[in-house]
Amino acid sequence: EAFRGMGRVYVERYTRQFYDAMTARSRSVKFETPDERAERIAKADKELEKAAWVLSMQLLGAPGKKLIGKRVVFIPDEILHYIPFGALTIPGTDQYLATQCEITLLPSIGTLAAIRQNTDGRAPAAKT
Repeated sequence: EAFRGMGRVYVERYTRQFYDAMTARSRSVKFETPDERAERIAKADKELEKAAWVLSMQLLGAPGKKLIGKRVVFIPDEILHYIPFGALTIPGTDQYLATQCEITLLPSIGTLAAIRQNTDGRAPAAKT
């Protein structure tokens, strides 16, 4: 519901920024000097912090501390599959979601429909 409540372009922008910043250290740039690499990674770290905060606020919203100790269910769609949800912080705290909550990912209705359509008429697996 949170995804629908905000603009798709907005979510995509911050998801891409979050993903790019998360993977900055593992990327190599041809002919990049050590100083340029350090500068690029420092910039990515700042972008990561901002993007993570924005996504945490938009996807987790106001409940904040009420999420601690709870199961949080995500049904990612499209670009949201790129978010490691456990790396988001709980709004109003400096705690990562993965350290304070049980995180569950479920497939979307569209994905379930496609799975069912592909398995219709298939014989059940043999019992072992």
